[in-house]
Amino acid sequence: MRVLFDSGVLKEVDSVEVVPMDVGTGQIIGTQVNFIIADGDSIKYIYRENVDIETSGTRALEFVQKLYQNGFADFSQEPVELL
Repeated sequence: MRVLFDSGVLKEVDSVEVVPMDVGTGQIIGTQVNFIIADGDSIKYIYRENVDIETSGTRALEFVQKLYQNGFADFSQEPVELL
C-alpha cells in the first residue's frame, strides 16, 4: 500500500494501526496512527489537540478504510503531528 505523507513524500507501507493515545493513567488524550513502513521502520502520528477525540477517531478509521480498499491514500492533509 502507498501513502502520501507530504508533498513529494510517498512511502510504501506494510500496515497501519489506529490506537487511542493513553498517557498511562487510563485517560485517553487523542488518536494515534502508527505506520509500519515497508523497510521495517515505523512512523507514528497523533491528531492535533484542536481535533476532538471522536472526530479524530472517525477521520483515522476512514483513512485506514480507504487505504486498505484502494491500496493508496493521501495522509498529507490530516491535522496530525509526528511523534
